[in-house]
Amino acid sequence: VLSKEEACCSQLFSKAKALAQDLSGFVSSVKVKMSEERIMSTMRSVMKLCRQNSSRKLKDGVGSISSGLFILTLPASLLGELAEICKLLLSSAPRKVSSVDDDEHMDDDWETSRAEPSGSDFDLFDDGEDSHSSTNGTHRPQGDGTDTSCGPGAKSLLAEEFLAQQDLALLAALEFLCECGSARPVHGLLFKPQEVRRRLLLLLEQIDFSKALHLHMYLVLLKELPAEDSLSPEEFDSLLRPLADMCSMYRQDQEVCAAILLVLLPSIKSLGRTRHTPEDMRHVQGSVLQVVSGFCLLSQSGKCVALVRAALVQCLVALLEADPCCSWAILTLRDEPVSSALPSHLADAHHRVRMLVAVSLERLFLDMRRKDKKTMLPLKLQQAAFENIYLKAQEGMKFPRSSSSEDQRDETFNREAALLKSLSVVLCCSP
Repeated sequence: VLSKEEACCSQLFSKAKALAQDLSGFVSSVKVKMSEERIMSTMRSVMKLCRQNSSRKLKDGVGSISSGLFILTLPASLLGELAEICKLLLSSAPRKVSSVDDDEHMDDDWETSRAEPSGSDFDLFDDGEDSHSSTNGTHRPQGDGTDTSCGPGAKSLLAEEFLAQQDLALLAALEFLCECGSARPVHGLLFKPQEVRRRLLLLLEQIDFSKALHLHMYLVLLKELPAEDSLSPEEFDSLLRPLADMCSMYRQDQEVCAAILLVLLPSIKSLGRTRHTPEDMRHVQGSVLQVVSGFCLLSQSGKCVALVRAALVQCLVALLEADPCCSWAILTLRDEPVSSALPSHLADAHHRVRMLVAVSLERLFLDMRRKDKKTMLPLKLQQAAFENIYLKAQEGMKFPRSSSSEDQRDETFNREAALLKSLSVVLCCSP
């Protein structure tokens, strides 16, 4: 059995490095053949293989060593050529006239709100309606999931039919570059991960969210770059800077809204593991919380389908795991801690959302930042959590009468199931 150091000195490893140089030559030749579908299909397949071999996710000890050795074979020229190809493909992407361009609901006051300075009272999703609450302070019922995803007759820009073969190749290359940009700067590495991240973040300077490729690119970067906790506060800030524009443009495309929330999960989890000081990460935390807070307001006003509300619950759960005592996890638009926002979804109109909250309630009682040891949160926080759960679970048992007795019976069973699951989770957390 060879050690990692011995493997790096082997003849086989030298041949692998030579092969990586040949791959760099192939990628360089692609720049003049980007219009050929066969070439771009081949490049996409190669990039997927490279991503698979360099990924450190869900691998055992041997797999981790293997991916580490693969990373050590990659020359800086290969990653530089890939970044250049990504830049060229982005600049040549055709504009897609989507439902966003002709959406009659894109109000002028919405456009004005995007230009307002950020602050505690700035609602990223305010479209001029009094959607937050009624005059007596009670919330409108949460959506029942019957509204359309992105307008009648419109297709979400996430549909793969909007992407050409070269677009798919670019996205595969981006995922591979994100893996390389997240690599630890160890001895023997032939490239600088920080330089790879810099080249990737530079792509955001030419972003145009009316183009399907650009939308997909940003979602890939949001999902992949923060995954290994390698971003500095400045890099994190650059990554999140276009987020508000994307949210405001696609707030009525429910598929895109759900995708945005799901790709925010790595950023939220990274905030819980960061080695940087809270002061350094304050602006990053604010950017994430502003978006989550905006979706909470949309959810409470009945403007989100169940798909989006379920993704929102996952973000709230991730925020609680990152900051169990809610020292910074406070929804900016209502000055409400996440620990108070999560139980409100026990009264959601959709069974899937209610159950998703019910199985996650232990985050309100336990500090789960250490996988090997869960600790109880302060008693004051537990008592407040129990009161919120008690009230919202009761509210969740009230529902409008259905025209069908069979549907009404099913709904009763579903809501009782969510209530019982909530009780069982709380009991299991009790000392």
